[in-house]
Amino acid sequence: MSGGQQQRVALARSLAVRPKVLLLDEPLSALDAQIRKNLRAEIRAIQRQFNMTTVFVTHDQEEALTLSDRVCLMNKGRIVQEGSPEAIYTKPRTEFVARFMGSYNVLSRMDALKLFGKVDGAAQSFAIRPESVVLLKESAESLGTDRRIAAGMIRSVSILGNVIRYGVEAAGVRLTIDALNDGRTLPLAERSLVLLALDESQLLQLEKEGA
Repeated sequence: MSGGQQQRVALARSLAVRPKVLLLDEPLSALDAQIRKNLRAEIRAIQRQFNMTTVFVTHDQEEALTLSDRVCLMNKGRIVQEGSPEAIYTKPRTEFVARFMGSYNVLSRMDALKLFGKVDGAAQSFAIRPESVVLLKESAESLGTDRRIAAGMIRSVSILGNVIRYGVEAAGVRLTIDALNDGRTLPLAERSLVLLALDESQLLQLEKEGA
């Protein structure tokens, strides 16, 4: 049997005894991407059908967000943050959480000051999501907002399906920026000069690890 079939059989055997709690310890880790997606959907559907408490252990943040009603993120044996998938993703409290839950740009206070000019609060590290920084295709005036504008250069370009991920350097700071790959425009080339629109309201203050 294939890996996916073996996992389906193991899941069926576990469900046959109607357990009160189902523990799944990285059940999809050895499978290819498409099978993982299919099984992920099946597991979620089964969990809802049987209304069964399920503990799903994973190192994959996409699986954690997709399958969970509540996420407990652990580091060195300690729960460092717990909450709904949306809350964990949009409001990480520490650098560890921000780095685990996606491609957050984690900035030192000095880097944040270089990009934004000023920052509120006393935090020494900050985070901003890659989709929260906008690459301007036209002049800054055309944006019509009060966002801070910074000049930068594209250092790398990666096509991730429906997302184009840019590595951009601005004010001596390296940033990851995600843009929708809608097929209507060609990706910007490496070493292209660009303008970045930065929204200070999207800059998150991070707590010190272990605080």
